[in-house]
Amino acid sequence: MTIITLKGTPMHTLGTLPAVGTQATDFTVTKVDLSEIKLKNYLGKKIILNIFPSLDTSTCATAMLRFNKIATQYKNTLILCVSADLPFAQQRFCAAQHIENVVPVSVFRHPKFAESYGVLITDGPLAGLLSRAVIIIDEIGNIIYAEQVMEISEEPQYDNILDTLAAHDASPVRQTMMMLEEWKRNDAFRVAFRKNPNAAIKQYGFHCSTEELAEFEAMVRCETSQHE
Repeated sequence: MTIITLKGTPMHTLGTLPAVGTQATDFTVTKVDLSEIKLKNYLGKKIILNIFPSLDTSTCATAMLRFNKIATQYKNTLILCVSADLPFAQQRFCAAQHIENVVPVSVFRHPKFAESYGVLITDGPLAGLLSRAVIIIDEIGNIIYAEQVMEISEEPQYDNILDTLAAHDASPVRQTMMMLEEWKRNDAFRVAFRKNPNAAIKQYGFHCSTEELAEFEAMVRCETSQHE
């Protein structure tokens, strides 16, 4: 249980956010076209979960507009804006505000999401809705950032979110893991890398040192040997 506030009045959530460094639990949510998506379908991308009570509040609407702008700054990143709003309302809001860079999703028929991520508000006037929180999941499904906004009328800490994304993108471990994922799924990358490793890495937007390149080549040899 976590104590949060609404303009100073205490409320409680069902649990706590998952810890940084843990594996993100798979979930199902509903898009505005009523199709369903799962977390596991998007592994290989960074995923930002912008979780909030409802688009019918000014803070939630402002935050969604801010995340729509953030989405344009980062490649291979999917931002899911998660609430209990009906998909029809989400679609109307995005159309009216010209929001095209994030994906609004609803938990209206998926209560397990709120339970798994500890964001269900259990009392007070917002009981049954989601708390305001931000979770960032890396390309291999690990949680690298978790923020429970303690005063629900306030916005998330955008500077901390951007710092986490920048630090993660600069991580050598992240670069080698991303290259390995590209190797596994992209025949063209494998062909290009075998012909000219440095040119292939530059072509596909990776950045790594000589030592990191050697580490990646060792990972490729290991991966190849497992399939021979």
